[in-house]
Amino acid sequence: MTKRHRITPVLFGLTLLILSGCEWVKSDLDGCPSGYWLELDYSYNLQDIDAASKLEDITVLAYDSLGNYVSTINSTKAERSLNDGLIELKDFKPGRYTFVVWAGLADDRHFASYHSLGIMTMDSLKVGLKYPSQVQRENFGDLYYGSASGVRLSGAPGTYRVRMMKDTNKLVCLVRYTNSEPVTTERFTMEVTATDGTMDARNEPIGTETVTYLPYSEEDVTITDEAEGTTVTAARYGFQLMRLLAKDDSRLRLKRKATGGVAIDLPLTQYIAQVSVLYNLYGHPLTVQEYLDRQDFHTFVFYLSKENDDMLAMLRINNWIVRLDDDINLRDEK
Repeated sequence: MTKRHRITPVLFGLTLLILSGCEWVKSDLDGCPSGYWLELDYSYNLQDIDAASKLEDITVLAYDSLGNYVSTINSTKAERSLNDGLIELKDFKPGRYTFVVWAGLADDRHFASYHSLGIMTMDSLKVGLKYPSQVQRENFGDLYYGSASGVRLSGAPGTYRVRMMKDTNKLVCLVRYTNSEPVTTERFTMEVTATDGTMDARNEPIGTETVTYLPYSEEDVTITDEAEGTTVTAARYGFQLMRLLAKDDSRLRLKRKATGGVAIDLPLTQYIAQVSVLYNLYGHPLTVQEYLDRQDFHTFVFYLSKENDDMLAMLRINNWIVRLDDDINLRDEK
């Protein structure tokens, strides 16, 4: 009896140790801790809600402490679901690593990743549009980026968090007159230009080619003018764009189809940035870049004056009326 009383507390303590030490692990062998894992966090959005579960195929590029390429890990959504969303880092020796993570590269019709000149280092990594010199007019997939630098893998199991952000944006533009006159896609088209087609391992743009985006959708729609109590016909254009950066060179142009002349030419990102200032005024402190990275859907409503040769009378962005600055060209060409 005495002997059993001495052994039982020890066995109970070992059981607690095993349970508490294994409860975070996703092992299909014995339920015990093993290996290294990456945990994705996509709460970098305006809702501050972790939406990592919506991410599809993941590509992880691993580099050692000197920035040399080590390996690539591909993880499907189905595989992660078996491990509570975690990505296993297999066959890694102890040491310090940087993990560069992309979601969306499986869309190899539109995106590509490579090391320039065959130099397998983090500084040579390029990721972005597969053909940035070609006109982009498709509703290509979404691209997400994240990284974890200086991760120390020791002999003990561990889970390391990678914070993700979205690198693609939807832009929807609506063009209408201030009165009830109809505007149709037969009269106007739109385009966006920017040098944002290629990113480096730190998610900074390194491309020098100007990317031209054309609408993936053009349609005539009927909308209700609540102020006037009437319905009007407007032209609607949808774009899929790469990452927007504060003080970049992106331009949004409204063009006349009949002549090709430019009716409106404005600095796209600078006008979206005005909305970030409004967020600050209403108690949601965000830098311009943070707003651009967290907000992935933008709407522009152009109110043209029919009586003044299609001059822009008012502009509404993301439901806010913004100021028309001097750097907007209202009528460049006929």
